[in-house]
Order: sequence, then C-alpha cells, then structure tokens
Amino acid sequence: LVLMFLYSLSLHVWAGPFELFRLPVALDFFPFATFRAAGSFFWPLTYVLVLGSFALVALDVVRRPGRRGLLLLLALVAVQVVDASVVYRSMRKHIRHESPLPPELATLSELIAGHERITVVPARNCWSRESEDDIIQLTLLAARAGTPINVVHAARAVQAESCVEEKALGALPDLAGDELLIALLREGMVTTLAEERYADCRFLEHGFLVCSGSGRWPASTPLPLEPVVVPSCPVSFDLTDAPAPLARWFDGFVNREAWGRWTTRAEARIMCRLSGAGTLRLTALGYHAPGSAQRVSFAVEGGAVVSGEFPRDEVRAITIPVTGHDVLRLDLRVAEPVSPEALRESSDGRELGLKLLKMEFVPSMDVSE
Repeated sequence: LVLMFLYSLSLHVWAGPFELFRLPVALDFFPFATFRAAGSFFWPLTYVLVLGSFALVALDVVRRPGRRGLLLLLALVAVQVVDASVVYRSMRKHIRHESPLPPELATLSELIAGHERITVVPARNCWSRESEDDIIQLTLLAARAGTPINVVHAARAVQAESCVEEKALGALPDLAGDELLIALLREGMVTTLAEERYADCRFLEHGFLVCSGSGRWPASTPLPLEPVVVPSCPVSFDLTDAPAPLARWFDGFVNREAWGRWTTRAEARIMCRLSGAGTLRLTALGYHAPGSAQRVSFAVEGGAVVSGEFPRDEVRAITIPVTGHDVLRLDLRVAEPVSPEALRESSDGRELGLKLLKMEFVPSMDVSE
C-alpha cells in the first residue's frame, strides 16, 4: 500500500503557479507514465482512509453506547444524504430534460451531422488548457452524431513532444470529400493557409475555423458562418487592440494579452492586404533563458530575410522592406521558443518567443510627384 502511494505521487510539486521542485525520478515514459496517468494507484489508500474513518466511528458507538455516538452517526448520515441528493437531482434533471445547446455548439452540431468524418487541429494533445472545453464539446457532439473524430480528451494526458511540428504552417491534412476540418483559433492555428490549401472554409464565432471537403454548408445556422477574406492592413495598430477580422490572420500567436501577443511556436505568420510597397516596422520584446536574447527572422514574400535579437527587458524595433504585393505574407521564425514552465518561472507550458507590441506600415514616397 505504501509503495502504491509513493508511485502515485506527482513528480512536479507546485504552490499555486510556482514550481517548488521536481523529483529527479525518470518515470515519464512507457509503461510507467501510462499506469501513473489516471492516478489510480492512490485509490487503495483512499479506500483505506474512508473505510477506516467509518470503522473508527462505529467502534466509538460500540464502546460508548449512548446519545453522543448515536448523534454523531446520525449527523454523518445526514451530511451524506444532503451531499448525494444534490448530485441525484442534477443527474435526474439532465437525464429527463436535455439542455439546449449554445448557438456556437448548435452550429457545430449541424456541420458535424452533415459530414462523415471530423478532423480537429491541432491534435495529439497539442492543445492548451484553455482549449480543453472545446475538445470535450467537440467529442461529445461527434459522439451524439455517431461521427468519427480524431481527438479524445484525457484529464491527465501528457502533452505530446512534437507540438511544434503539429502546429507548423504546413501541418494541415488533406481533406476527403466527406470530411470536416475544425481548427482551434485559440491555438494560433493556420488560418492563413485556408485560402491556399482548402477550397471552402468559414469562420465561426468563439474561435473556430471550419473547412468542408465537400463544400456542403447548411442553408442557415444558429450562428452565421463568415467567409474567409484577408482583411486590409491598418497603417498602425497596437497588438492589444487589433481589429477582430485582422487578429484572425495572426497565425502562431496567442490571444491578446497586456501590451501585445506572444508567438507560441517556432513558425508564425501575419497576413493582410496592402495598398502598395513600403516599410513595415515591428516593435517587440523577446522571451528566452536568462543570459541570452531571442533571435527572430522575418521574411516577406519576394524580399530578403531580416533578422534581429530581442531581449526580454528591452523593447526593440525592426524594419522590413515590403514590395508591391496585394497581400502581405510576413513569416516569422523564432530560433529557440521556450516555455515559462521549462524555465521554472510558472506553470505556463506555452512555447513563447516574441511578444509583438506594435505594427506600423509606412508607404513608399512617390518620387515622380
């Protein structure tokens, strides 16, 4: 029993968002990690503690017959009845009366019902904690429709080591004619490839990009499905207040935070429509291990690669020449993305690299005037 208890303990000890220490025991590999994942080795000790507490109360009643022991036993029974009744009422309510789906889930339910297979990206446990509810809801909707889906939620699953490749710009799979792809925009997924890779995609509120291999869309849905259109580039904007249509075209970036947006993988891309040639000016901070700086390369289609180093404690700017393309495709490559968890600064497992604060476009002067 003691050995099973020790085997079930976590190797990472935290106090809130701060990691206190890690046990230097290499158990996070098959088959040890598999058997530890569910935490089931702690259950025998739990049973002993629960049954032991009941046994102690029963012994007290037997040894000290009278009002005290009886009142204690009745109080424990009353607490158990009240606690169980709340769960029972909730279960009976949901079994007898199915709750209506929120508009975004009702829309996804209709789309799933019209296809024979669902592919969610990113897959293989490469989503963040913020996306777990989306994964749970999508798997439930697919189960209701009897439609195969490529993801499953596991409460204690270890995130896959290949998430950088899973979220890379070229990671989108080919779609069969009866297949529906659902991309989680919260994960900075590849909306920029939608116009290049798939013939028919739509945006759905609450953070989804849906693409149909067959191009069959319902005539009407609870929430509108917006066509995929590359927005115009503002002359200047902060990343904290980027217009919603433009923010969708920031691939490899997390949702906005205070003062900007972080990249969350080695590759990222920004797309928007320009009015002509000019210069792009980016203001940013880096994230890296102490004693170094984050090196980032920037490439615009048809132009030379521009690189720069960005420390975490100093805002720096970089200028990038832009030729006269209708659509700007700015590709970023972060040399060494790293997570705060890996640096033992917090429990944040996102692989950060560059925090983009501001983006400005300066058109070229017309020298003929």
